[in-house]
Amino acid sequence: MSRPEISLNALRVGAAIVALAFPAFGQGLMVDSYTAADGLASSMVLDVRQAPGGHRWFAARGGLFEYDGADFKRLFADQLVPGTPVRFVRFADDGEPWIVCSPDTVLHGEQGQLTSLEPFASANELQPACDFEVVGSGADAFAVVSTETRGLLCWDGSEWSAVNGPRDRARPIERFGDRIVVGLDDGLATVDRTGTLSPLALDGELPPGSIVGLCAATAADSLLVLGAEGWLARVWARGEVELLARGLPAPVVTGGSLVALVEDGRGATIYGTPWAIFHHDAATGSVRKIDRHSGLVADGVNALWRDDEGLVWLASDLGAMKIADPGLQFFDENVGLCEGEVSAIASLGDGRIVLGHHGALTVVGSAGLRHVPLPGADPTRPALARVMDLEADGKGGVWIAVNGLGIGHFDGEGPPQLVLPPAEAKGWLSSVHPWGDELLVTTGDEVWLFDGESFERAFGGIGESAGLRRLEVTDDGRVLVASALGVWIGGSGGWRQVTAAEGDRPQTHLTNHFYTVYQSGDGRVWCGSARGLWLLEGDRLVRAPLSPPLERPVYSVVEDDRGRLWIGTDNGFECAHDGRVTSLEWMAERTGLESNRAAVEIDGFGRIWIGTTDGVTVFPANFEVERQPPRLELLSMTVGAVTQPLHATARLEAARDDLRLLVGSRSLLSERNVEFRYRGAGLTEWSYESGAGHLDAHFTGLPAGEHQVEIQARSAGSAWSDSLFSPRILAVGPVWSRWWFVTLLTLLSVGAALGVYRATSDHRRARALEVEVERRTRELQSTMAELAKTNQLRSLGMLAGGIAHDLRNVLTILTGNLSLLRMETALAENPLLDASDVALDRAAQLAAQLQTFATGGEPVRRPVSVAEVVEETASMAFAGSRIAVTVEAQEELHRAEADPGQLRQVFENLLLNARQCQPDGGSVRIVLRNHRVDGAEATERAVGEGEYLCVEVCDDGPGIPVQIQARVFDPFFTTREGGTGLGLATSNSIVKRHGGVIGLESASGRGTTFRILLPAAEGELIAEPSEVAARGTSGRERVLVVDDDRHVGLLLMEMLQVSGFEAEVADSSMYALQLLDRASTEGRPFTLAIIDQTLPGDLSGVEILRRLRQRSPQLRAVASSGYSEDGVMARYAEHGFQAALPKPYRLHDLSRTLSHLAPVPHAAGGGHDGAGNGTQLGDGR
Repeated sequence: MSRPEISLNALRVGAAIVALAFPAFGQGLMVDSYTAADGLASSMVLDVRQAPGGHRWFAARGGLFEYDGADFKRLFADQLVPGTPVRFVRFADDGEPWIVCSPDTVLHGEQGQLTSLEPFASANELQPACDFEVVGSGADAFAVVSTETRGLLCWDGSEWSAVNGPRDRARPIERFGDRIVVGLDDGLATVDRTGTLSPLALDGELPPGSIVGLCAATAADSLLVLGAEGWLARVWARGEVELLARGLPAPVVTGGSLVALVEDGRGATIYGTPWAIFHHDAATGSVRKIDRHSGLVADGVNALWRDDEGLVWLASDLGAMKIADPGLQFFDENVGLCEGEVSAIASLGDGRIVLGHHGALTVVGSAGLRHVPLPGADPTRPALARVMDLEADGKGGVWIAVNGLGIGHFDGEGPPQLVLPPAEAKGWLSSVHPWGDELLVTTGDEVWLFDGESFERAFGGIGESAGLRRLEVTDDGRVLVASALGVWIGGSGGWRQVTAAEGDRPQTHLTNHFYTVYQSGDGRVWCGSARGLWLLEGDRLVRAPLSPPLERPVYSVVEDDRGRLWIGTDNGFECAHDGRVTSLEWMAERTGLESNRAAVEIDGFGRIWIGTTDGVTVFPANFEVERQPPRLELLSMTVGAVTQPLHATARLEAARDDLRLLVGSRSLLSERNVEFRYRGAGLTEWSYESGAGHLDAHFTGLPAGEHQVEIQARSAGSAWSDSLFSPRILAVGPVWSRWWFVTLLTLLSVGAALGVYRATSDHRRARALEVEVERRTRELQSTMAELAKTNQLRSLGMLAGGIAHDLRNVLTILTGNLSLLRMETALAENPLLDASDVALDRAAQLAAQLQTFATGGEPVRRPVSVAEVVEETASMAFAGSRIAVTVEAQEELHRAEADPGQLRQVFENLLLNARQCQPDGGSVRIVLRNHRVDGAEATERAVGEGEYLCVEVCDDGPGIPVQIQARVFDPFFTTREGGTGLGLATSNSIVKRHGGVIGLESASGRGTTFRILLPAAEGELIAEPSEVAARGTSGRERVLVVDDDRHVGLLLMEMLQVSGFEAEVADSSMYALQLLDRASTEGRPFTLAIIDQTLPGDLSGVEILRRLRQRSPQLRAVASSGYSEDGVMARYAEHGFQAALPKPYRLHDLSRTLSHLAPVPHAAGGGHDGAGNGTQLGDGR
């Protein structure tokens, strides 16, 4: 909102007149009073000063009192006769007090004791002191007292003497540096120890007239001088004279009275007598009377003093008072407004201020505070005529938007004129703003252009019931409107809506509930909403970058001449500058809580006017929102019931003594609302406590050790103070915890133990040996039991492996012969042979489980489609059952790096369990999905990080009891009658050897889920070699069979011959080498060798291949075994083989393996070919 240009001279004249009219109505000040009701024993206060320690001293009719922010204490009660009036108190350069008691006694302090000087009046005359000052210290102190009829008297250190000068009445005196200055009828003079008056040399002249008031100014090296004719001047130490004001209200001065005078440090001066008090603002030139209507307890003053916090103290006959900022003013219905709530504010062209209410205006102007009723407003129902907005028209008047009455205009003199009646006001009015020769009028749901006769929708109209509120026109001509649905931007192109987003915070109906928009001098647009303050940046609303963030409702915003934003909220005011927010909530009790969106204004003097539901507050332009933090002092430290010195280490018994620290705040800005926090030095957690100027910190149960307490405080409007640290506190533990006691006790204990030991050494030695033997016997028995168990398991594994090996040899013979029998046409579809096939398959499966449980069984890995293996296994496992099976596989499912035969074995075991636990039918769900294992999961599951394939087998069975879930993977553990206990143990072994992990989740009555993670494969899927006709292979191939089992060898030779190969069998490595040499000699070399990996008492299969290759480097080889604990079958290519043929196998298994080898070119090198080509057939089925 722009302000009209106003002549500064006109403003000063108007403001001065306004101020002089204020006393008829009064203005509120931020005042704290101190009377008998607050603990001050004598309410007639004659003088007030600040002691060097920071406390305030009150000279009163009933004695001398000290105030520390919490309590009043009578001083020198044993030396001052009760009821003795104390007229003045001053402090010498050494900080010692000088006290003037009525009628004529002066006392000075020294180390806590008062010494009385001789009376300055004779015994037969009454000469009360009218003013007093002292300079210097100790024996060199020099004092001057001003009396009514004897003039000035000075103390030179030994006696009182009269000062040569006028004696017709009392003269003001003031300390000015190291001099004492006297105000005379014709200027200023200084007094020396001899009682001589010397004119004060000035570089300029003071206005004529008697001087009635002096005070040391806040500006360094200067003195304020007040003349009886109403002039105010400043005299600098170098003698320069600066006239500050003329025509001030002249104080009434009698023969024995003087004028109290003080400068508030913000360019204002307060002066007064026991009958009147005035406030002069140098910035505006205004003068106003302050009294009980302003919040004071009295209309006059005996003394004035400004302390080091900038607080102005007033001593009066009815008590002491403190003004936090005399330039701060409050107006409400108790001090002249026609109503307490102020809903809108605007400036008239001559500097007067218009305040809007319900049904009326208040004009602060040349006629004082004038009430202006609104035409047509019903006095019995004023709420129906609320002034919603006031806006300067640029011609000296203001436009008015009034709900229920319409649009009006006020020129500041006559009654407001109704321009638009309510029937044509288009709804509930929100704001009005000049727009060239027209008016922009905002109603609840539209923005209108009014040309004085008719309305039209601005920019085509918003067309939505948006709850429109405050309107602002920016420097670039945009029209901005705050609404309940965000902010609307209007222009020649129409309207567009901008809403706020809370980021991760949930959106609510309050997120875009906006009340006001305001453009600051730097062009930024600030938007106040129910969720705080926002900035409009282009077509988006962003949180205002303030610290701390402002997120409470913001109703009004205005910028002062110093670039500070004044923000009206639902709980007082905030002030923001350079991104930092200072809260003025501490003033809300006096100023009112909730501000109104149109009730902000900066007047021509830079003063800030903010209206609330309780009145209006006027801040001076130089108002400092940030206050100085309190200064702290440690008042006392108590251990138990004993007071400790404040500069020495305190010692206490840790388990017995309590520690109490009493800390005082030397800040009296708002001493009833000081907040303290404290903690152990070096710690991070604070403890908080609020109190009336004191912190009483109580510590109990301090642990043994050295401690120190750190304390901070803050008062209203200030930051946290610097830290105050307590003295070191040494908490001593009980006697039995001290080092010397522990050492003595240890020595005594050792001595006693040695004595007892010597007395009972034989018995103890014998008993110790007996115990040791028993212990070692138990350890040996436990070790032997563990060893036996380990050997038993190892033997069982070896036995299982050996059985599996031999069983596979037998099964090889049976399955091979059976496959040869099926070549006969008549037997191809024989049911008996089919049954034999099934029985042999089951035997082969049992052999595989035994082999896996044994130390061998290394998987032969390759990229495998697990989904195909699962579907194949499931179709076989549940054939003929009443169980519904579903297989769910993720798209683009990873392949697994696995042995397909062993995977079938795992899934067969799991699906068999699922079938057996649901004998009456049920459902099984198999889920295959990709899964990545990272970080914590990898650690928890004891697997490496990376991509895995996850397979879940879920059944609806009765579940597995919790107490046995940890044992289900143990070998031979089973709960089913007739079970072997090898199924899940074998599955667990297979999965672990594949680098995976298996686990389960189960609950009784809720089914079981087995979950398998298998490492994902990186290579391409390798299809199993296609089967070829048994007799279609070339007969030119000669095969050397090396197997220690003669029956297996003969069977294999027969199967090779049926497949079109020539074969010879060797049952040892030596015989194999002989056959190889002989075949080479005869010109019929072997091109292929099938080598069993386990020849008892002979070379290993790998070593046999190495020796054969030394003679025939081109020889291809196939590894065959029923017992592969060394892993050759799993990693055959690494050992130089081109394929693997696990036992048992059938004719078609042999044919597929050899047909896959035949066309592959081969170049052997050493013992290994390094090519890595070849094949391996699952489990022989």
